Amino acid sequence: MAEISFCAKSNDNTIADDELKSFKNEISSILGLHDDNDEIKDQIIDDLLNNGRQSLAKYEDDIKPKTYRAEMNNADSKLIVLLKKYFYRQWETQYELSNEWFISFLTQYQNEKAPNLYERVLTRTAENGNEYLKNCPILSIILQLLLENIDDECLKNTDTFDDLWSTITNEGLKSITKYSTYIKEEVMNEQLDKSQSILFRALREYHRPQVFSLLKKHNIPETDTMYDSTLDEVAENGWLTGKDDIEQKITSKSDQILHSNQQQQEAADQHKTLVNTHSTSSLIEEATGSNEGQAQESMTDETIKVFFIQFGETIYVPVSSASTIEDVIKYVCQKSVRSMDIDYKNYYLFSKKNDDPFDNDKTLKETNILAIDDPDLQLKMKTGIREQIIKLAQIKVVGNQDKIGVNPQTQADDIQCGNIDSNNAEVSSRDTSEFS
Repeated sequence: MAEISFCAKSNDNTIADDELKSFKNEISSILGLHDDNDEIKDQIIDDLLNNGRQSLAKYEDDIKPKTYRAEMNNADSKLIVLLKKYFYRQWETQYELSNEWFISFLTQYQNEKAPNLYERVLTRTAENGNEYLKNCPILSIILQLLLENIDDECLKNTDTFDDLWSTITNEGLKSITKYSTYIKEEVMNEQLDKSQSILFRALREYHRPQVFSLLKKHNIPETDTMYDSTLDEVAENGWLTGKDDIEQKITSKSDQILHSNQQQQEAADQHKTLVNTHSTSSLIEEATGSNEGQAQESMTDETIKVFFIQFGETIYVPVSSASTIEDVIKYVCQKSVRSMDIDYKNYYLFSKKNDDPFDNDKTLKETNILAIDDPDLQLKMKTGIREQIIKLAQIKVVGNQDKIGVNPQTQADDIQCGNIDSNNAEVSSRDTSEFS
């Protein structure tokens, strides 16, 4: 069964090959990358175009020191200026036809309404790539522009934006009032008026694929006005309450699907879960048809909800008391819309009720998760998987600059490892050895 996507597609429009080639050539020229090592050259460029300037820290040894310092430490370096241009062109190309209103909104902020705020969001994207865009760039960019008090420090050091994302998508437009300290009152009131709310439009685009998929599944023709009215209802009230409007229009069979908040559809259809038998084979290997695993099948006792912080996804996992924490992590990573880009070993599961990571080898029975009413489970990238690599590289830069009397203009952020235990917090030697 196909995965349900999370945000309105942009008709697969991407930057034209010749324009993309031009961007890549400019990056190569700025960094002095040589054609004699095409593999590392292409890797550096692709990383920058996906993950922003900060990803360059992984490749310090491949770039001349003077060039590296100039491009990493200057707020208006040639590289950051080029990446800002690239990401804007990416948005423009993807959405100028399918969502012209979004491009008009960006232009208004850029030229009239809040040029400095627009510049901050664009620069943030050029620095960090897709990190904060989650699975729906339109919604993410609009939230970053509207809630201007969620600044870079807040994004990096708190879960505020992740919580906002979960709240606004699950509870709808009205829930923006819960974040009134981050948005101007005038702007908030404007957004609560659906007739002029750009946020309402963005939420419609976020929910469009799953709403339309459900209605089509029950053979409701696309010409039916139910599509627009249902989309309005879900955008205004979110999936947790807006589902009631859909339940009145389609058969009761969709009830399980609606409660899944995008992902339970597949979980509900399976009616069974896979139980880890302490082999190296995973639940995911079994779920995807591998015959090498030693997992056993067991009837599902129940379904647990896990919020995947990095991508803003709520995923429902069919489990039994014998399922392990590692099983849950693997399942969530495999069902994520970014499953091809992630390694489950880089994530840990915890409950927001106490923030302590669970031991991957423990079963759900041993952790007592199934006995807890709403354990508020969340999956998060291990602290330092990305930041420690960057910090190691930037520490090296600082050391080199101290030797020649040059002070960096930017410093690495402090790494806060929280309460991650040794089972979840270690960064393997293969992750860092090449940068040490």
